[in-house]
Amino acid sequence: LFTVGIGSAPNTYFMRRAAELGRGTLTEIGSEEQVLERMSALFTKLENPVMVGLKAAWPTGTSVEVWPDPLPDLYAGEPVVLSAKVTSMNGELHLSGTFAGKPWTAALKISDAIEGAGVAKLWARSKIASLEAKLYTDPSATGIDKAIETVALEHHLVSSQTSLIAIDKTKSRPDGQGVASVDMPVNLPDGWVYDKVFGAPASGAAMQKAMRPGGMNNALGGALPLMREALPVPSARPSHFGFDGGAAPTANPATPADAIAQTETAPVDPNPSPTVISSEPDAGAVGQTYLLLPLTVVPKPDAGSLPALKVPHDLNRRLAILALVLGFLSALTFILWRYHRRDYASPRRIGRRI
Repeated sequence: LFTVGIGSAPNTYFMRRAAELGRGTLTEIGSEEQVLERMSALFTKLENPVMVGLKAAWPTGTSVEVWPDPLPDLYAGEPVVLSAKVTSMNGELHLSGTFAGKPWTAALKISDAIEGAGVAKLWARSKIASLEAKLYTDPSATGIDKAIETVALEHHLVSSQTSLIAIDKTKSRPDGQGVASVDMPVNLPDGWVYDKVFGAPASGAAMQKAMRPGGMNNALGGALPLMREALPVPSARPSHFGFDGGAAPTANPATPADAIAQTETAPVDPNPSPTVISSEPDAGAVGQTYLLLPLTVVPKPDAGSLPALKVPHDLNRRLAILALVLGFLSALTFILWRYHRRDYASPRRIGRRI
């Protein structure tokens, strides 16, 4: 499922999650100037899938928590990031998928992982996103809110169950003074025209009601369910791991510059290998082991919000006038016909013809 968001205020969250669950990608188009570039990139991506059916197999007996689940397909220019929380750094990680219509596998030693900063938070964000998606796919599931809250508090992240709170002790209203609630109108998204959206010029209370946050579904988007084909893509690159905490590994660390260079397009290789981005240790996650493995290579407006079909106020008057005109023409035609027939058959006409 490939979603396309058009305009300055599409429902990006919905379309991104829909694309992830559909093993596709999201394309955002903010202006008319971007249409050709973004859509060309999308069709190029569709015509050149790198790898499909990605799966990760961890060593037997190792307790591991991997996100996202399931893994998305790999496309040119779209990295797939796999983050995992493991209890042991022993054994190998086996990756498998379908490349160019043929089975593809790769084995990576977990012990070759290098220390990196922020991997724990990246894993936590990925887990929270997956848990929040379950609330929509299975509303009856229990314990999800508590699980989201636990992970967010542990890693100091903002989520649907947690937020950042600032307490201002400065008095801005004298004691005893009443509190009044006022609806404040807000601006429409960039590029929106009130008359075209709501079908009438903006005025009065209707303007304020329509422009309140949530007053309309400010999302334009669409989904393009398209077929994928497996074609050759990027070449093999050095394989590394990134992790937070634990013993220092012996692998050669990859620098941010190396990570950027690894994402560049290279000649086609029949046996591509995964690549990794690494960084500094995360002091806030000591004692935990988090692995990071990057693999490089609509809503429409509600019926109630649509403008009603306009009917001219003088439609009935116009119909009445039309009926009168038709009646007058019919009567005139009948009178002329009768007069012509009577005159033609009169005795005077007959005498003249004789």
